[in-house]
Amino acid sequence: MLDNKKILEWKKWGKEYYKSTTSLMKSNSHHPDYDTAEKRETMLDNAVAKHHNFTENGKTRLKEKWSYTNEDIQLAQKALEDGFNTSRKWYKKANAKYQAIIDKYLPIFKEAEAVAKAVDVSDIKDGFPCGSAHLYLDEYPEDEELRRALGHFTSSTSDSPQWKYQLDKIIKMPSYGQCVSFDERICEQVRTFLRTKGIFVNIHSYID
Repeated sequence: MLDNKKILEWKKWGKEYYKSTTSLMKSNSHHPDYDTAEKRETMLDNAVAKHHNFTENGKTRLKEKWSYTNEDIQLAQKALEDGFNTSRKWYKKANAKYQAIIDKYLPIFKEAEAVAKAVDVSDIKDGFPCGSAHLYLDEYPEDEELRRALGHFTSSTSDSPQWKYQLDKIIKMPSYGQCVSFDERICEQVRTFLRTKGIFVNIHSYID
């Protein structure tokens, strides 16, 4: 029979399994299996039952390689499910909390999109240097609440602010070509606008 230490391990694996499952869906949001909120919820509902350790082959492997009994497998699956659901509940609450923070800024971000669309780039010729630029939230105390919200939803594994606190997925910018000068000019004017609203951002640009 599984001891408490092993059960706690399965619960921990369940929490990590939730994170990896949601990360997969986020990074492949166009996939037809989970391109709507309803499909994503259904996938989460069935995730534990479909876990590779609890297929018929998985159960056989647990028995043959790790000497699990049928009772051990039931305990392991229950522990994995407990951990998975603990994370699911925590993230559901946290998602609502941080989305409410972002929603407060949406009117300003909509204005920023209008500013971006109005930028005149007609004198820029497409071509070298190729690259892109984006806005990210600076680390000012005034923006701590928004920064935490952006950090919560980021799919980046980097702790660097230019990746962790990007605004380009919230503020939709027009695209005119491959030349980095397009993005840089648009970002500069949007940055100036946002600073008038008390939102301090910087520009990160790079050459491909």
